[in-house]
Amino acid sequence: MFDNKVSAHEPYTLEANQEETYRLLAPLPTLYMPPLTTRQRDILHTLMRSESPLATATIAAQLDVTSRQINYSLKGLERWLLLYGAAVQLTPGVGVSLVCDDAVRQSLLADVALNAEIVLSAEQRRQIIAFVLLNASSQHILENFQTIVGASRTTVLKDLDAVGVWLQAFGLTIKRKANYGTWLDGHEQAKRFALAALYAGDTPFAESLWELSYTNGLQFRLAADTHLLTILQQIETTTSQHNVRLGMEQIARAEATLGMRFSDHAVLHIALALAIQAQRFAAGKRLTAVSEQKEWLRQLTVWQAAIDMVGGDDVEDTDELASIVQYLLAGTKINRWPGDIDLDPRYTPLFDTILHQVGEAYELPILRHDATLRDGLAANLIPACLRMRFGLYLPHEAQQPISAEKYAFEYQIAKDILNTVEQMMERTLPYYVQVNLAMLLRAAYIRARPKARPNVVVVCPSGMATAQLLVARIKARFQRLGELKVISVRSIHTADLDSDLILTTVPLSGLETTIPIIEVHPHLSTDDIALITEWLAR
Repeated sequence: MFDNKVSAHEPYTLEANQEETYRLLAPLPTLYMPPLTTRQRDILHTLMRSESPLATATIAAQLDVTSRQINYSLKGLERWLLLYGAAVQLTPGVGVSLVCDDAVRQSLLADVALNAEIVLSAEQRRQIIAFVLLNASSQHILENFQTIVGASRTTVLKDLDAVGVWLQAFGLTIKRKANYGTWLDGHEQAKRFALAALYAGDTPFAESLWELSYTNGLQFRLAADTHLLTILQQIETTTSQHNVRLGMEQIARAEATLGMRFSDHAVLHIALALAIQAQRFAAGKRLTAVSEQKEWLRQLTVWQAAIDMVGGDDVEDTDELASIVQYLLAGTKINRWPGDIDLDPRYTPLFDTILHQVGEAYELPILRHDATLRDGLAANLIPACLRMRFGLYLPHEAQQPISAEKYAFEYQIAKDILNTVEQMMERTLPYYVQVNLAMLLRAAYIRARPKARPNVVVVCPSGMATAQLLVARIKARFQRLGELKVISVRSIHTADLDSDLILTTVPLSGLETTIPIIEVHPHLSTDDIALITEWLAR
């Protein structure tokens, strides 16, 4: 009956049931620590770095996700923190903060990196599947995709369907064959276009896994987590092979040669296209018959500029060169390239028609001869027409559009211009071109509109001297004003107030008028000047 008693002279050992008891009594944070997702880990790091509460919108902006995703991740993070004796405190109207003492904070800093795992969202899985398909040299069996993204067969099939719908826009098709595998069918150029869209975040899948910038080129957002999932290391390796900054240097050489400048947006995305081209070419994935207009492209001065920008006369692959020339021609410029108008004999009559159309719409004949507007139209419409002509993909211009409601007239004229382009050039241009045109039109109208000088009525009952002094000060301070007419208080109700503004030194109670009234001091104070200036800037 004493078989389980341990002698003082025998080594201490645990039977199987004793080992289980010991395991159950062990410290919970060590043995029962649930893994954090990388998003939860990043939220925790953000909270630990902050000395004050943070709004969920602020955290979301820093991590490039939505507030809803932050709130969802916080629920799992709260359970994890309980095991440390820490908590997330959410104060309405104030924000989210981490509640713990310094010792716990140090433990969190030490342990958080060890307790994270990749739990991919649907959007992340689909971007990874698209990346794998676009870079694959052979077919993949379905089980490969399941292993790659850590998801079930049913989930992967749904993801493949979603990716397939997106890729169809580029003329690419996901093919599946029993006992053979899954692969992507389509031309090499279409695959490059889709890769450019994937890297630029121009997809229906939120939370882009890549970041494209002038400073750092192309970067993989999960590069720090490559040790957590094998596919992430492969993606990081391939991403690092895309030298976008070299592409920007090449574009700068072409700009100097051709005497023009691309928009910053165009530089970034053409550089991305050049980086993808170089990486694919080095991997043996070559273009074939990129353009039926290759011989026409060879006759242009841009052809030699393309040779010079990528390395000299030893470049022999004319399909790859034709692709570069297309990008140089079709990228949006901030000023006109001197040779653009000669690329198609229809351009000159097109712009003549458009300028006449604009002058008629605004009833301002001077706009028919607005050289700045003509150059702006050429810098936007010619590249847009060429993109359609070449079937070339570039991400949409990241413009901040002017209000479609406030500037409905400009948007309508821009729409009419696109209809004219469709009729004369047989090209249907996308909506973002209409947005750019609306801004060009508004700028042209501001330049050309008559500079009206508002007329002002001055009401000053203090006497002729005071009235003349006030008028003199107004004229000296506001040279944009037109006629200044002095009226007495007694006649204000019966006078013909054909003016744009009333300035008065006394309250005008009972005066029924739609004309703005500003009450001023007879000596025209600083506050009075500010009010009049604000009215003039309306």
